[in-house]
Amino acid sequence: MTTNVALSVISTVVGLALLVGAVIGGNFASTLNMTVGGLFGLSGFAHIFVLDRPANILDFGMTNVVFSFVMGLVVATFGMYGRVSSKLSHDNPYWRRRHPDGAAENTAAPGLRTAQPQALSEAKASGPFDGRKGVR
Repeated sequence: MTTNVALSVISTVVGLALLVGAVIGGNFASTLNMTVGGLFGLSGFAHIFVLDRPANILDFGMTNVVFSFVMGLVVATFGMYGRVSSKLSHDNPYWRRRHPDGAAENTAAPGLRTAQPQALSEAKASGPFDGRKGVR
């Protein structure tokens, strides 16, 4: 990779920002990682068009461009972990935000679960039960 003071300073600032985000954690870290990952990807696209031109003020080479694409994908993936998936668990806060009706049902479900053992004990006390509603 090429060495440029401006690129080194920008890289250090971004690295420190990611470390601060990791310390803070939660939604902030996730959003920061997705944003920085996207910016890395955009940087790769922008700099691939200015290679070997006077507009290449950060002195990017092809290795820097590839690094930007790869790190952008990696950092964005870390930001999306547990946030973007087709199979998020129903207690995940991101799933609850996208499915407010389902989240309300899932919050009511624990009360129903505690009522079921009581109903089963009443059914056992009253006689045999073959599993169909109302048939004894």
